[in-house]
Amino acid sequence: MINNFFFVIASPRSGTTLLERLINKHSRLFVPPETAFFNLLKRKGLLNQEFNVDSMRSFLQFYLADRSYLHLDKVEGIEQRLLQGANSYADVFLNLIGLLQKAGGNKPRAGEKTPHHLRCADYLLNAFPEAQFLCVVRDGRAVIRSRATNPNWEHNLISAANIWRSDAKLLRNIKSGPHGERVHIIRYEQLITEPETVLRGVCAFLGEEFEPAMLEGDGNDSTSYSDYYERPWMVKSLTSIDSSRATAWTHEYSSSELALVEHIMKSELIDFGYEPLLAPNNKLWRILLMKEWLRHFTYRIHKRIF
Repeated sequence: MINNFFFVIASPRSGTTLLERLINKHSRLFVPPETAFFNLLKRKGLLNQEFNVDSMRSFLQFYLADRSYLHLDKVEGIEQRLLQGANSYADVFLNLIGLLQKAGGNKPRAGEKTPHHLRCADYLLNAFPEAQFLCVVRDGRAVIRSRATNPNWEHNLISAANIWRSDAKLLRNIKSGPHGERVHIIRYEQLITEPETVLRGVCAFLGEEFEPAMLEGDGNDSTSYSDYYERPWMVKSLTSIDSSRATAWTHEYSSSELALVEHIMKSELIDFGYEPLLAPNNKLWRILLMKEWLRHFTYRIHKRIF
């Protein structure tokens, strides 16, 4: 059994990979590339079903091919090892983390970073009653612009804004809920402008000593997962911390684009302390709203057909 486990979750494109790389510089902490284990179980409709070994075997065949960058296919008898002693999805997951932890140098403590696991938070909070959660929050307007660097996602302002708004509500609910003491909020903007302060807070929350090595060098340390980290939309996480990224998004919007996303996300932006830049009565978004809805509708039809 893996003790003192922790999850790193967030709305996607919030800076979790940067946090992961900094945590991995700690001599006692290991976080592998995102496993997406519970997110994929949810997408396959299994997460709310009773655990079944035959269904799990079928899922693992898909999973091992989908997460090829974890190099689990090189482990002899991998399916049997993942299912060993397993009576639940949590058991299989812990077997998975144990194998990755061993391959990653066998540090004494492991965590897992998959932003999408935010949407499985209720399940994870109950399935892992001792686990801690590091939740990264980033200004939604920056998140939307960052999403444009990932070729696998729809590049649509309405869709991206609604995803961040929904994720922000989930974060707020789990922090204010009965398990709130197990949740630590990390501001991306503070992480890149005051990294030592933030990392000291992370270590204190996890019950670990802060190590200055967490701040040394850039993020491009030796790793067996280079095929994962060198993907174009992750390159920035490999470089030295750049505080200018906290406000870079402010130069990347037209007035109408900014008005639209602030109109959609205003309440959640304010909830997390991000002030809208445009006046509440700004109407620049109305025409763009129709254009973006048309793009989104066309995208959904195309995806369904092809």
